[in-house]
Amino acid sequence: MNKLIFNNRILNHPTGKNLFVLKKDSGVYIPSSCYKAGTCKECVIKIEKGEEYLNERTIHEKHLKSPFRLACQTKIVKKNSTVICSTLKRDEIVIEETSSLSNRTSNFVINPSVIRDTENNILQDGIIIDNSEKPIFGLAIDIGTTTIVIRLVNLENGLIQKVVSFENPQRFAGTNVMSRILFDTDNRGKQLKRILTSYINDAIKSLTDIPKNIYEIYVGGNTTMRDIFFGLNVKSLGQSPYLSLNEIEYREGKINSTILEASAEKMKIEVNPKAKVRSLPVIGNHVGSDIAAGLLATDFQNSSSTNIFIDIGTNTEIVIGNKHQAYASSSPSGPAFEGGGITYGMPALKGAIERIKIGSNKSDIDTIGDNKPIGICGSGLIDLLGELKRADKINSTGRFNDGNDKFYVTDEIFISESDINQLAQAKGSNSAAIRVLIDKIGIELKDIHTIYLAGGFGKHIDLDMAKTIGLLPNLTNDKFKRIGNSCIEGLTIALLEKNKNIEIDNYIKKIKTVNLESENDFFDYFVDGCLFAPIGEEQEEYDDF
Repeated sequence: MNKLIFNNRILNHPTGKNLFVLKKDSGVYIPSSCYKAGTCKECVIKIEKGEEYLNERTIHEKHLKSPFRLACQTKIVKKNSTVICSTLKRDEIVIEETSSLSNRTSNFVINPSVIRDTENNILQDGIIIDNSEKPIFGLAIDIGTTTIVIRLVNLENGLIQKVVSFENPQRFAGTNVMSRILFDTDNRGKQLKRILTSYINDAIKSLTDIPKNIYEIYVGGNTTMRDIFFGLNVKSLGQSPYLSLNEIEYREGKINSTILEASAEKMKIEVNPKAKVRSLPVIGNHVGSDIAAGLLATDFQNSSSTNIFIDIGTNTEIVIGNKHQAYASSSPSGPAFEGGGITYGMPALKGAIERIKIGSNKSDIDTIGDNKPIGICGSGLIDLLGELKRADKINSTGRFNDGNDKFYVTDEIFISESDINQLAQAKGSNSAAIRVLIDKIGIELKDIHTIYLAGGFGKHIDLDMAKTIGLLPNLTNDKFKRIGNSCIEGLTIALLEKNKNIEIDNYIKKIKTVNLESENDFFDYFVDGCLFAPIGEEQEEYDDF
């Protein structure tokens, strides 16, 4: 008998039997819709140790690279072996959720598309679709490249019932949108859509025991994530000018909005089959419906002042403007500030270092959950870079002043010059995008009224450190407003106020998207931005060399 450690459960497992039996034997959830035939490609698992004890990959697994396998095709073939593996749903990511629509600035009236009449008929856009005395629910689903967040919302009183979050199970296809586009293009069968749908259905079961009373779903995400979820071909998003198929149709006048809509039955979402699954519109290129939701959450579309909205992530989306005009761009910053490609980088999971202060003898650190440190998340990386600069341990190009090639945060965890170079390029891309958009709208940095920092990353970073290294504009802290997961907040508004959806769709049509690659100043700004200096002060750093 072999030892199989699956999702931290220690099990005895026979030689020659596939790993899919665990769904029955141990309660481990492994998604599948083809009954172990290998055709649905949903039961992807990660082999963390013991690949050498497994059978050769079957024809159904040729699309997967090590260490990923299909559970139904994978067998332990050597006796007395130890294999460690996991499904693509790891520990819940730490996300601070607001308990009400606290980010909004305008009056709010509950006016959803789904309502109940006096006879308990459930009406969707004025049409009776059910009769029930039970609560009427909706789902807000934020499909991030790294993280999925789902809110269960009571559509009658606006109360948020429950929230669940987990890592995007599509990560076996790569950590960024371009790798997902390539995978989805090269592998027919919509595997990325199907595996995501399976995990969402699993999450819905943890949210409510009456999923049939979920009558509406609003979905947000970057353009690639949204379109994969709705089953659209995303090949065009990987090629200049990086447009979604439905964005192309909109520009050609074939449709009047980039909003997507389908029935839950067609989408295979296990809620009321007549429920509608809707997305907010995309803004353009890779600036997606998640940013439209964020603008809705901040009431960006009704502001007379010029503001900046920033969501820093694998792709950093930026919008600058007011109710009269706005510009938007997507900066391909890569996954560095989410831990990707960094030696000890990691998502915001328990054990991630999130705060660092460098002392004379050692570094003081705080970890998520006060667990033993196992890596450094995004906010910790910002702290570390800022502290290294403050303590004069690195120069403005990211080189260590003592001649070493790495700095140890703990006895085992370090950051290398190669890591710093990756972070510098991610930072340079973001700061260059900000400067290009400020030029476009024709104002100076000091004229910005508010900078909205969206997402978990923006919520936790140290502003002073971020400004010191040139990640954020060098403005006073009162100019910044942390708004957390503005996508899920905006989607909640969309669920509860149908007129706001029309309002944000009309505003999106005013926004002009900027392709950074075609901007003459972008490369010069990027080179400046790779230096660890406040935005706009990089030239002074050059003069010091």
